[in-house]
Amino acid sequence: MPFCKRSAPAYRLPGTNDRPLALISYTETSYFGRCLAVLLAHANAAPALRLHYESDMGEVVEKLVLEGEGVTCQTGSSMLAELDVGELVPAGTAKWQ
Repeated sequence: MPFCKRSAPAYRLPGTNDRPLALISYTETSYFGRCLAVLLAHANAAPALRLHYESDMGEVVEKLVLEGEGVTCQTGSSMLAELDVGELVPAGTAKWQ
């Protein structure tokens, strides 16, 4: 599920080719990085993303998204507290959830 900071409306999927969204991602060798690669490869319409930062540590990814650096794709359960208090919001319509 893609998430972004509530006050970062520029980070809404799908983005555009001339203004791709900044992606805060896991490294491609990590489990979540591989999951994201599979999801994007099978998406009906691939979002326009530009890798802004990557880490193999979930805490780093979460911190950068909370600072408004971009959008991330994570499981909803990993961000429940931030979603519940409204710090993070879905980064797109229900189609992207």
